[in-house]
Amino acid sequence: GQHDGLVDVGVSLMRGEETYTGRAQCRDTRSQRPRAAATAALNAVHAMLGKPYFDLLEVRPVVIGDACITVTIIEFMDDLAGVPVTLTGAAVQHDDVVSSTVRSTLDALNRCIGRLCRAEMNS
Repeated sequence: GQHDGLVDVGVSLMRGEETYTGRAQCRDTRSQRPRAAATAALNAVHAMLGKPYFDLLEVRPVVIGDACITVTIIEFMDDLAGVPVTLTGAAVQHDDVVSSTVRSTLDALNRCIGRLCRAEMNS
C-alpha cells in the first residue's frame, strides 16, 4: 500500500496450512523500497520461526551483462558456532524490484531456514 509518501510492504509465507506475514514501511524511494521488501520478508520468516535470527546488511542491484540482479546480504548469528555467518542471495530483477528483492532474500535464507525448521520441529 502507499500513503503520505510512504510504502507499506507485506510478505506472506506459507508452511503447511499456516500463513506467516511480515510487514515493513519505508519512504517511497528507489533505494528504500528494496530495503522494506527484504525487511518484510525477514519479518515473515521470523514470524514463522518464532525468533529474529537474521539481520539485513544490504540490498543492492548489480548489473551483469544485460541482467539486473538483486543481491541481498544477511547476517545470521549461528548459536552453535557462536559467530555471525554472512548469507547471500540473488534474483534476476524483471519489472518489479520488490518481488525480486523478496526472492533474493529467501534465496539467501533457503538452506538456513530448512535447518532451523528441522531443529524447531525436533525440539
